[in-house]
Amino acid sequence: MNTNGRTPSASTPLGAELDRRQTIYDAMVHLIYLKGYNGAPLRAVAESIGIRMPSLYHHFASKEDLLLEIMSRTMNDLTESVSTAINECGSDEPEHRLRAAILAHVAFHAERREEAFVADSELRALDADNRALIASLRDKYEELFAQVLRDGRSKGIFINLDERLALNALLGMCSQVSVWYRSGGRLTIDDVSKGYSDLFLSGVLSPH
Repeated sequence: MNTNGRTPSASTPLGAELDRRQTIYDAMVHLIYLKGYNGAPLRAVAESIGIRMPSLYHHFASKEDLLLEIMSRTMNDLTESVSTAINECGSDEPEHRLRAAILAHVAFHAERREEAFVADSELRALDADNRALIASLRDKYEELFAQVLRDGRSKGIFINLDERLALNALLGMCSQVSVWYRSGGRLTIDDVSKGYSDLFLSGVLSPH
């Protein structure tokens, strides 16, 4: 464990270990993104980065352990990103907080699209215990949006909608960014998030 508050450099033993672990992680993410979990054997991961299998197993005990690392890290980082966006949006208004959450969700899925795609699509590859763990992280994440929707309903700003249906529609729509979005295209991330926010809010804002 680093005790001086700085990230270990690659020139230190710990830094080199962390770099190797990250390289394996990145290679697995990319291979699953391209071929799916069943099409991404660990041997192919090792060969893609020029290491031997014993070196890979030094960092990850199994293929499923590596997938679990990808999915749990991605969900935790996404939760932190959206939670921070909501807390720092500078407003208590549910509409503003929802827009901030959508922007953070869309930006994350665009900037880390391969990780987000894997986390969204490979839950079925985990065993029952690991599926339950990731499901609990997803529930914690979705609760960020659910709280904003409940607050909006209680204040009469949002219509009385089915919470699960609304969450599935909103997050399903926004998460597809990881599939189709490419930087340098016709729309920026801000354009996409504003468009999705306007589209969703047009259906849930209560008429006054």
